[in-house]
Amino acid sequence: MKNQRYLSIVFDTIIKPHEIPAFRGAIAQKVGFDKDVFHNHRSDGSFYYRYPLIQYKQFGRHPGIICLDHSIDEIHHLFSKNKNTISISGRNIELKVKELTLKTLELELTKNPIEYKVSRWMALSQKNHGIFSQKNTIEDKIDMLERILSGNILSFAKGIEWWLAERFNLEILEVINENWVRNKNTKVKTFDLIFHTNITLPPFIGLGKGASRGFGVIHTINQPELTI
Repeated sequence: MKNQRYLSIVFDTIIKPHEIPAFRGAIAQKVGFDKDVFHNHRSDGSFYYRYPLIQYKQFGRHPGIICLDHSIDEIHHLFSKNKNTISISGRNIELKVKELTLKTLELELTKNPIEYKVSRWMALSQKNHGIFSQKNTIEDKIDMLERILSGNILSFAKGIEWWLAERFNLEILEVINENWVRNKNTKVKTFDLIFHTNITLPPFIGLGKGASRGFGVIHTINQPELTI
């Protein structure tokens, strides 16, 4: 079992879904680019290939931030500035907190599977998109997606230093939608799907590519989540 500190902040303003990356950039600029936990970039412009402990979301129409583990100790940099405003798409936005939730979650392998929905999941890299397209059957495609999703969960666990003592099981139950979105000037396929697994996952965390920018967001089905 892993006791995981978890912070959710929702702001009392409105942004559009495509503005989440701009929201992330504005927050990073506000706190200072030397605080790399907010953006996962090195000083030379290269990336840290690690699970993002600070993630930028949209709750309804409101922007928000999820913080995990030691990144919670860094969030004071955002609120220690004299002006609680940021600039997105040429307009100034006041960072007035609508809701703040701080809790400790008990993450564990469970006896019975838990059902989740993942939204806007960027499962496929350019390399494995070609491999996926060449799969002849739905079963083969689902099998590939299950292996990728399991790997994404393992990356999350490693990112919070949760060393799983046993293997977990995962099964995709339904693929709801497949959509094409533009990500960094490239069209990529995203999936909305329902799966179950015998591992507890924090609500609203991201899995896969773009996890810090509102992609691959996890929702627990038929179980209590944060009240947003």
